[in-house]
Amino acid sequence: MKIHLVVLLPLLADERQGYFTHPVANHMAMPALWYILLSIVSICGVAVWYIRNFTRNLQLLRVIAGIGAAAMATLLFWTWQMDV
Repeated sequence: MKIHLVVLLPLLADERQGYFTHPVANHMAMPALWYILLSIVSICGVAVWYIRNFTRNLQLLRVIAGIGAAAMATLLFWTWQMDV
């Protein structure tokens, strides 16, 4: 199944601005701190996996998991409070 560029160009072209944009470019931009919290959640998730599988440090596991859970709860609450 081959999709030709000629078929996609009308979907991606924005005649008013004269350049190509994504068809769903009008999404809501999140604040920078929201992305930082999302990064903390993902880093904590990987760190907990590593600590659980490759070390025996239970206290560090609990601290990192607590930080990740607090960041996730904050992210969830903040997202629910947004006007989307």
